[in-house]
Amino acid sequence: MLHAHGLPRPRTNIDREGDKVDCYWAQRDLTIELVSYRYHATRYGFETDVARRRRSRHLAYSYGDVFERGDATAAEIAVLLAGGAHHDCVSPPSTTSACPVT
Repeated sequence: MLHAHGLPRPRTNIDREGDKVDCYWAQRDLTIELVSYRYHATRYGFETDVARRRRSRHLAYSYGDVFERGDATAAEIAVLLAGGAHHDCVSPPSTTSACPVT
């Protein structure tokens, strides 16, 4: 999705401030977590996600955001990467266990 919209690829699956994050763009200090029902539907997954959200400022995107609403999601990420709205102030359209780079 990122490639199709001409967006830069993030660093993926890296340790950041004590958490493994899915997507990180250092130039904007932007972290995106891709949340899928498949990997986050257990109680452990849910509890881990809630705790991580309290500790961080990352945005969460769903499978639907990437694969069903990809154009809108890419447009939102483009604004964030361009320095538009600060990512703490953006409400994402709502992702999987891999970055939306296809």
